[in-house]
Order: sequence, then structure tokens, then C-alpha cells
Amino acid sequence: MDIKRTLLPVVAVVLLVACKPRVKPQPADIADNAGQGTYFSINQYIKDQWNTYLGQPYSIIKVTKQNGKTDSVIMNAYTIEWGDIFKRFFESDIGKPQYIGHYKFDMFLDESTDTRNFYYEAIDDTLYTRKLQISAMQENNKIRSIYIETEKRSGTRDVIQKLYYSPLSVIQIQEFDALATGDKNQLFIAYYFM
Repeated sequence: MDIKRTLLPVVAVVLLVACKPRVKPQPADIADNAGQGTYFSINQYIKDQWNTYLGQPYSIIKVTKQNGKTDSVIMNAYTIEWGDIFKRFFESDIGKPQYIGHYKFDMFLDESTDTRNFYYEAIDDTLYTRKLQISAMQENNKIRSIYIETEKRSGTRDVIQKLYYSPLSVIQIQEFDALATGDKNQLFIAYYFM
């Protein structure tokens, strides 16, 4: 009888502790982490994606459109020019502490797509990265897509770039290059994962 009296409270405490409600994942890794001193880091995210999918034998269709001319080629993950792609995305990173306070942050839910969206917009129009939008699933914060706009202006040349990434679906790069002479160059590159 003494064992039951001693064991019963211990079992009750264990059940109470073990049966506490689960906490829903929070968007701390995606949202404005001002308490930690940084915004979302595209560099860290790309490194994570690279490490996750490294060595996978993906076939990829590369479509290039430049000034009205289109070309396409089927490639694989081993022959694609990852350095040029990564460079464009790495240059747009706002995850360093020096960018705190230079971007307006907003978060909103989109019930029609069941996503949580994080939106960063540059306050200062001299910043290279003008917009960053991250769309993540509401239930687990897994990123569905990333959209970035960059802009570099000088006296002789303006370059506007739009980058889009949807994991294992598509990488898109759009670049609009305008020279002071009036010449314009438009480049569109898309990598479609098959």
C-alpha cells in the first residue's frame, strides 16, 4: 500500500509535465530579429539550402532571354554556374547588424495561400537591397519563396535586379540595365528544377 501512495503522486506529476500543450513554432528565424541584432540573412539561408541538397542529381532547365532573344538548355546540378547565382543573392543580404533600423518591417498572413509573409522595405533609397519578401507556410514556417529587389544607381548607369527563389522549383534573375547614353539591356534567367 505504501508503494502505491508514493508512486501515485510521482506518476501524476510525470503525466502533467509530459502532457503539456505543444507550442506552435514561432517565426523567430524569419521575422525581424531585432533582439538578436539582425534581420533575415539570405546568406545563411542559401548556405543551409546548399548543405541540405548538396549532391542531389537534379535536372534543371535554364532559360535565358536577353534583349528579346531566348535560349534554353537542359543542365544538371553539377554543371550549373552556382557561383554567379549565389553572388547575386549574397550581395542582397541584409542580415548584418549594420542594417538594423534601415528597413521597414511588416508581417502579414495570407489565408488564401496559407502563408505568413515577411516584408522588408528600405527606408533609405541609397541602399542596394530595396525589398525583401519571404513567404513561409503558416504551420511550420518552411519557406515557400523569397523575392528580392535591388537597385544600383550611378551617374552613368542604373541597374535594377529582381531575384526570386522557390525551393526545388525555380530560381529567377531579372536585370534591367540602363546607360546614360540611352542604351538598355534586359536579362532574364530562369532555372527550373525538373
